[in-house]
Amino acid sequence: MKKYIGTRSNGIINSSVTTSRIPETEISIASASWCNNCRPTMHAVSNQLNDSTYIIVSTDNSDSPKLSDWHLQVNDSKEDSLVNAPFSVGVELSQSFEITNTPTLILIDQNGMVVSKHFGPLEEQQEIDSFWAQLD
Repeated sequence: MKKYIGTRSNGIINSSVTTSRIPETEISIASASWCNNCRPTMHAVSNQLNDSTYIIVSTDNSDSPKLSDWHLQVNDSKEDSLVNAPFSVGVELSQSFEITNTPTLILIDQNGMVVSKHFGPLEEQQEIDSFWAQLD
């Protein structure tokens, strides 16, 4: 298993700093502002899991100055559904995990170890539950 290294700062991952692990279990959704296919996955995960259990990590450096706008666009893309998870940019992190497809979901245990990866959309409640259940 590969270790997921980063630090939290106001809910945003800084993948270039490798001094501490993320202290809780979560799902990292690798995405980008231009990935329209990622938005349904973000909403499905948000509706299924507690917002504090996952983060959105962009694979595109150009998203850095527009994270707030991207977050608003995602929330505007589906009525009656809000994605309250933090949005961040983690190009180096994405490259270290060889993520070439968005969305990609990475399941991280409490020790910061990657348990599983899912490539492509993940929108069905049962699929999300099965992915999350791999921690048991």
